[in-house]
Amino acid sequence: MIPPADGAPQLFDAAGLALAADQPSDAPFAQLALDESPYAMHRRASLEFAFRLAGASRETLAKGLHHERWGQHVGAFAQLLALGLFARQGFAVQSEPEIGAQTPDLQIERDGDSALVEVRAITGCGQTPWEDAPHAPAEELPPLPRGLSKAAAAKQMRQRARRRAALQAEAERGADQDLDKTVLRVLEKKAAAYRDVCAEWELPYIIALYEDSDRRLSQIVRAWAYGDGDRELDPHGTPRSVHDPHDGAFFGDRYHFSHVSAVLIFGREAETQNQLLLRGDLLLNPFADEPLPDAWSFPQLRHYRLRKNETPPRMRWSPYEAAPFALVSAG
Repeated sequence: MIPPADGAPQLFDAAGLALAADQPSDAPFAQLALDESPYAMHRRASLEFAFRLAGASRETLAKGLHHERWGQHVGAFAQLLALGLFARQGFAVQSEPEIGAQTPDLQIERDGDSALVEVRAITGCGQTPWEDAPHAPAEELPPLPRGLSKAAAAKQMRQRARRRAALQAEAERGADQDLDKTVLRVLEKKAAAYRDVCAEWELPYIIALYEDSDRRLSQIVRAWAYGDGDRELDPHGTPRSVHDPHDGAFFGDRYHFSHVSAVLIFGREAETQNQLLLRGDLLLNPFADEPLPDAWSFPQLRHYRLRKNETPPRMRWSPYEAAPFALVSAG
């Protein structure tokens, strides 16, 4: 999809920058908007690209991204990245379309076929982005010693900020009983919310999970969807799991996931370069009532799909690896 012409609303215009300047320095939007590193500049350009695709949802997504609370911020961040991700895979995208009485996060379309997409950010704390996240108790710290140089004072402040962040992370881990259970609860909730509308409109359905700080979601979802699996070596000699499609939640009526066509796990690549790079795993449901169209390709994602020519059938990666990709060009 071609973004609207220049002049469309922006996330990081003068008003957005003024809002960021009024926020605490550790607020996620302030850090995103005011950082002048090459990576931060590319991240802002990527979000602006996605924001131009958001249509009538721009105001809602901007409000979420501008929020000082991390959960609200990352929920909008994830939805914007999902818009850009599908656009870069060659789909026309619509944000929050009206389908019957419901408004899924996205609708993607190609060659006359379409699918619904619900996006959920999972950051390891197990909290819904719009709920109050647990907070670490305030730690009484003595004032900074007098006579410190600016550099020494800044170093002390950074150390204290890291300490506060560590205490907050510990509080969030304590509030989350178990990441595996959190992921399952999210999948069950997202599946239940669109079971009826998918059946009525006969549309494929993708649940997209954004992982910002975790890197285990793909493994967790594979074990849930296809069972524990067996271990073998891939062509590069790296251990991998291969699953029997009949061993997990996608098979049978126990979990009622037959209307879920696939689960997409996507996130940012490690910040080792000066641009925002995405990676994604598309885990296909071989028993879906409405599978994704055969003609659809996701050239920049890994696919976990059924190899029907094997006896017994097995779920395997195709391709084995996929290079991370950018939403906008660098520079």
